[in-house]
Amino acid sequence: MNNNKPLTYNCGLKKGAMRSIDVTMRDIDELLEGTELQLSGPMRDKLRKKLIDEFSKNGEMWFKKGVNRGHKDSFIEYVKTNEFPINISASVSRCLLPNLSRNIELNSTLKPKFIKKYKG
Repeated sequence: MNNNKPLTYNCGLKKGAMRSIDVTMRDIDELLEGTELQLSGPMRDKLRKKLIDEFSKNGEMWFKKGVNRGHKDSFIEYVKTNEFPINISASVSRCLLPNLSRNIELNSTLKPKFIKKYKG
């Protein structure tokens, strides 16, 4: 039986859900800005830790992609000019998320097929 009535929600539940989303959005803004978070309960702490973990994983992934792209471009230039070393090292600091510090291990992603293509 379909009476085509629109779904209605308990007004209290709707307001509570909207409040929860507003608080989560505020937490996200504060995490990205690096400001101090307000005290919260165990479930919100768990959510915040998950957000920090996911933001940092995403930032780390894109940082590695950028470094690896630069490594490939540098290798191609090295092969062309024979003036750039194939092995490089640097100590670099990037802000993946304010108030978060971690070491990121970078490894060459140059595959033998890629090297053979440009080195011949």
